[in-house]
Amino acid sequence: VLFRSGACGDVYVHGDYTQPLTIVSDHDIIIVANNGTSTPGITTNVDASGNPTGNSTLGLVAGDFVRVMHSANTNANAITIDAAILTLAHSFMVDNYGTGGGGQPNLTVHGAIAQRYRGIVGTTSGSGYIKDYHYDDRLHVILPPYLFDLSTAGWNIIRETLCMTTGNMSASTSCTYQGS
Repeated sequence: VLFRSGACGDVYVHGDYTQPLTIVSDHDIIIVANNGTSTPGITTNVDASGNPTGNSTLGLVAGDFVRVMHSANTNANAITIDAAILTLAHSFMVDNYGTGGGGQPNLTVHGAIAQRYRGIVGTTSGSGYIKDYHYDDRLHVILPPYLFDLSTAGWNIIRETLCMTTGNMSASTSCTYQGS
């Protein structure tokens, strides 16, 4: 994993990791996406299906945002993030999600995302990314170091919306609100 600190408590991160790690930022964590590497984002060892394996887990905890860096003038590349993501005050999102061209690649997350507000990663007009989110079952038993157990931390579901698409993203979507 390569990371450096930025202005105002920001942390920039990308690369591969093979040891358990938790990265905490007072402000934002920015995942460097289009940095010329063969696997943009931040990844660990995976099986033949691309699912994370082994005991290496990553926690990304930001006081504000966990952001995927995306330049307004650059076509997006597919990105993979293998991490448990927690934003304390804001969202997990993509910078400049409404810009760029050349198709809409996947933003694949193997892990978990806990955020105060739902962040935008792409648009239905074809810019940004298509969400490809998968819960990492290893997080049931192997937490990133120093990351508290989200399942027993006193969190409550306040609202849950279940959405199911009937085909691709341009097709109709059926959503049912569940909660109080």
